[in-house]
Amino acid sequence: MSWIVKNLILNRHDVSRKIYEKHMGTNYYDEGTLLIDFEDDEYNSLLKIESAIKKLYDKGLIDIEELTVLKFLSEGYSYKEVGDKLKIGKNSVRAMFYSLCDRIAFYLGGEYTDDGYVEYMVNKYKLNETEVAKLKKILKANRRI
Repeated sequence: MSWIVKNLILNRHDVSRKIYEKHMGTNYYDEGTLLIDFEDDEYNSLLKIESAIKKLYDKGLIDIEELTVLKFLSEGYSYKEVGDKLKIGKNSVRAMFYSLCDRIAFYLGGEYTDDGYVEYMVNKYKLNETEVAKLKKILKANRRI
C-alpha cells in the first residue's frame, strides 16, 4: 500500500489548513490579500491525488461506495465508524482503503508508490544508507493504523 497516498488522504484537512497557516499563524490575510503557500509539496501532492481520484471515478475504476469510504476516512472517521455507516465490517473498509491507495499510487506512479517515495526522498534530501533504512522502517511500521 502507498504510504504517502494513505497519509495525505487521512490528513487531507490538516494539509489544506497548513497552506494557510504556514507563514501567518492563524492570520490568513495581509492587508486584504489572502496568503496561501501554493508551493507546499504536500498540498500539491494532495491536489494530484484528488485529481487522480476524480479521473479514476470518471473511468469507472472507483465506485461510489469507495468514494464514500475515502470521504469518511479523510474526515477523521475510524474504519469501524465507516463500516458501521456503510453496514460493512471494519476489515472490509481497511482492505478497500488500502486497495484504493494502491490504485491511486499505481495511476500516479513515481513518488506516490512506496519505492518511488523512497527514491524521491533520497534525491531531495541526499539521504545516506542509514537514513534510507530508517525511512523504509518507518514506511513499513506505518502501514497499519
